Amino acid sequence: MYSLISLFLTCCGLFGMALYATEQRTKEIGVRKVNGATSPQIMLLLNRQFIAWIGIAFIIAIPVTWLLLNRWLENFAYHTDMSIGIYLASGLFVVLITLLTVSWHSYKAASGNPVKVLRNE
Repeated sequence: MYSLISLFLTCCGLFGMALYATEQRTKEIGVRKVNGATSPQIMLLLNRQFIAWIGIAFIIAIPVTWLLLNRWLENFAYHTDMSIGIYLASGLFVVLITLLTVSWHSYKAASGNPVKVLRNE
């Protein structure tokens, strides 16, 4: 139950960050749409930023987690090995949740009418 609450709060935070990033780049998105950018290109532009941050966090978290878990598991009579598959599966799961959360705002911004954005200028 705690992990579900944690995932929900994480998605809310990502949703807010994606909304803020999209609102800050609205004019840029409008100019790109007028110049011929497609919706998938704009979605990739907006999603790439979040994926890069998750990649950096993943690279930092893997050694720290491996070290702490191995030290914690040494205290038990029966040991289990931590395989790299567990870490890759968790990283893939985090990327999937991030893409689902951030892609909503990316799609909304990419499919919007660029004339409404640029009309204010």
